[in-house]
Amino acid sequence: MDASIVESSSWTKGLAFSILASLIGAVSKLCLRKSYTILGADAVVPIPSNDETANLCDHAEKDEENTVYHDSCEDDVESEIREFASKEESLWWRKFRAFTIRAVGVFGMTVLGPSCNVYALQFASPGILCPIGSGLALVWIVLFSDRAIGEKPRPVQVLAVGLIVLGEAIVSVTGDHTNVSVLTMDDIQEQYREPQLLAYFGGVLIWVIILALVINRGSSGWRRFAWGLIGGSVTGVQNFIKDSLAVIHGLDGSHFPPQLFLMLLMAGLLPLTGLLLLMQ
Repeated sequence: MDASIVESSSWTKGLAFSILASLIGAVSKLCLRKSYTILGADAVVPIPSNDETANLCDHAEKDEENTVYHDSCEDDVESEIREFASKEESLWWRKFRAFTIRAVGVFGMTVLGPSCNVYALQFASPGILCPIGSGLALVWIVLFSDRAIGEKPRPVQVLAVGLIVLGEAIVSVTGDHTNVSVLTMDDIQEQYREPQLLAYFGGVLIWVIILALVINRGSSGWRRFAWGLIGGSVTGVQNFIKDSLAVIHGLDGSHFPPQLFLMLLMAGLLPLTGLLLLMQ
């Protein structure tokens, strides 16, 4: 077997880290959703002003005149203040929980999950890792959303999970999973001039333009759907990540091609852009 072809035994490690990355991505998204759910349940707690305190006193005095039993004005005011203080403390704690959970989710989506994905790309082909990494995340979300955040998946989401599993099975059986571990910049330039790859980039661009037209002219439901498709399409362009790693593995330490900086920039920019689009 050629040394540039990764041994089949390494695929197990690559798939394991890709599945781990999908789990991290799902947990991170659930954390973000949970944080917004916590904040959405909060209400602004009003602090009683001097006028409101006086009204409480007047209210207590009037009730006494009507022979209705009440505690003294001072006791009523102190009770109200304690109640407001308790609500304020509870509100502060919920906000702290929400922002902590959100920080965990952001860290998982921007650092931990992508790190596992990049590490997995050293052992297996992106032709199979990319569908697993992006598709399984939605599967985990649908499976765990009811238990984690109390939101039951809708039938259309269950259908989407079934289509994802079917698509991954088709990709795993019919896809080209040859994984070259070492490339030179000459190999990269030759590869990026191939008509098939240029047609792929052109197709993605046309696809995004069509979806942009849907966003500008469609209904609110179709706009959300189009934003999701655009974000997923942009995030799915991950050839720059794998090619950058292959070039770095082939460097002898004495020469760092300037084109590699552009590839690394695209490798980091496209996933982040796709994530931002998915949040629209």
